[in-house]
Amino acid sequence: MAKSYNGRWEVIRQIEESGQAHIFEVMDQKKEFANSVLKRIKNPKRSDRFLNEVKAYKTLDHPNIIKIIDHSNLQNDFKKPDDMFIVMPYITGGNLTKKSGKF
Repeated sequence: MAKSYNGRWEVIRQIEESGQAHIFEVMDQKKEFANSVLKRIKNPKRSDRFLNEVKAYKTLDHPNIIKIIDHSNLQNDFKKPDDMFIVMPYITGGNLTKKSGKF
């Protein structure tokens, strides 16, 4: 059986892995969103950074900034990596770092 997050996001496949996170293509079991990705933080010790990222996404509003669809409970104690995730629309075109080499 496939891994599921929040009882909603079912992992289809892993797309990328960065120094901080694993990125998965996910299926919305509620069928509200198509083509979504889940970014799961690797290290629970980075919970402060995760919280800052979620707060930044929620406060910024610009056409070039991707919107968050869902995220893990921010009141969690983050004891394991599965506790920290963000779900966003799946934007095709690849990794910006690999394309430009400037990030």
